[in-house]
Amino acid sequence: MPTVKAWQACALSLGIDPDTMKPNGWVRGAVFKDESFPSAKSAEDYSKRLRLFTANRKCDDYGETTLQDFAAFAAGLGWEGLPLELVQSASPEVSTGEADDSGEGAARPQLLHPAQEDEILRIIESLGHSPLALPRRTPGQPWVKAAVLEKAPKWMKQGTVFKKAWDRLRQDKRIKEA
Repeated sequence: MPTVKAWQACALSLGIDPDTMKPNGWVRGAVFKDESFPSAKSAEDYSKRLRLFTANRKCDDYGETTLQDFAAFAAGLGWEGLPLELVQSASPEVSTGEADDSGEGAARPQLLHPAQEDEILRIIESLGHSPLALPRRTPGQPWVKAAVLEKAPKWMKQGTVFKKAWDRLRQDKRIKEA
């Protein structure tokens, strides 16, 4: 699978062609001139995305990643405006027919919920539990959910990503709490 630099993945996540970006020669790191971005907001979003990704992956701006890994990370955080091609690179089964809430009937890509849910199921099994037969809760003791959250990658712990993925698994009866 082809790899890209972290800064290139962040540019692609905003629909910016990395080859068109003009580096700022005076600054160390993947810092680019203002004209590399269509707007000040996209420049700010680029910087935030790059900081988040490199901090969570413990790499620098030039660290390599696959587009699939980056897309799963970005969608897991709920980043808006991801190009459809990038979202689909993370999961070929991504649905594009979910109507948005604007009432205009436009379609938007579904975020990578399956990747989030699969990661939770994988962690449950790595802890030695069956997702369909989780142990009963013991008052005053941490339960399986706490252990899964502790082992979850950082991108799953951002905002409500983990809670929502856990709730979807319960609703779909893919995990059963005793």
